[in-house]
Amino acid sequence: MSPLRGAGPVGGSDDGSDDGNDDGSDDEAGGYDVAWLDLRADADDRARSDALLADLGNALRPGVTAADPPGDHVLDLGCGTGAMARWCLDRFGPRATDTVVTLVDPDGRLLEVARSRLAAAPGRVLTTVAAGCDDLARLLADPPEGRRVDAVVASALLDVVPAASVVHLARAVAGAGVPLLAALTVTGTVRLDPQHPWDEVAAAAVARTARRDGAAGPGAAGLLVDAATAQGCRAVARSTPWHLDPARDGALVAAWWEGYAAAARHGARTPEERTALDVWAADHRSALERGALVVQVGHDDVLVLPGHAARSRLSAFLSTSVPDVDRNADVGGTADA
Repeated sequence: MSPLRGAGPVGGSDDGSDDGNDDGSDDEAGGYDVAWLDLRADADDRARSDALLADLGNALRPGVTAADPPGDHVLDLGCGTGAMARWCLDRFGPRATDTVVTLVDPDGRLLEVARSRLAAAPGRVLTTVAAGCDDLARLLADPPEGRRVDAVVASALLDVVPAASVVHLARAVAGAGVPLLAALTVTGTVRLDPQHPWDEVAAAAVARTARRDGAAGPGAAGLLVDAATAQGCRAVARSTPWHLDPARDGALVAAWWEGYAAAARHGARTPEERTALDVWAADHRSALERGALVVQVGHDDVLVLPGHAARSRLSAFLSTSVPDVDRNADVGGTADA
């Protein structure tokens, strides 16, 4: 597997080859490191779009009837340690008390961590489901505990799953008429201070690494926007970068940097480029060791609001296959971070 995990790529082998040291770049396979997810949690909370969450809240339960139980049912897809669900509940205000959450992740170990951590949050965990992105249409058609899903949320997910799964996600929420908030999708834009002449070459190498094992990689947010729009949905993207200061975020900067540098080397196209990237990495590492490396990592949050016409499409979608998608195509629709 490539040396990437979500928004924070992590180390691979020194020669740029696959050393089998996978820390969770494949969401469907699980294996994310809880320590890494905890390390990034504060930066994630600062970066996510409160405005898009407010818009999601305004869109919840438009078709509720007297027969429906009180409170919103939120499905957290690729939940990890439950940080996205907690972030939502913390900002839902009084409505959080009656909110129920279904935690979905292919990694049973993380499901247990998430359930435990959400025990002290407002609302309650309805259930946990060991599943991934490609199971979403089924989960919306036959919801957990028979309780219809009012919203789907996800964080740091789109860029690490296959492009076809991003399309599946758009079609599933459109067909079910369920809004989606997908936060913190990597855009591929990284700004380092002090700057270096090879920063753009390194970013391109990291993007190649991100896509090497079939992940959608940078551009996944734009792919979701385009796929959702094609299904008759309204899709809005907002730039939500990490702003990492060494004085406040020193441990995260150090961990993120080591993975980013390894991913750049992993994606080098020639031995000469790899050697040049070694020099680039050494120069930035010197700034890191002095506590002087300031980092901005680009992400997009995307809110998908299905239209009424999309709600009749679920049965047709469930009987069709997801088309192949060119992972390497440039896809519009994302905001430059």
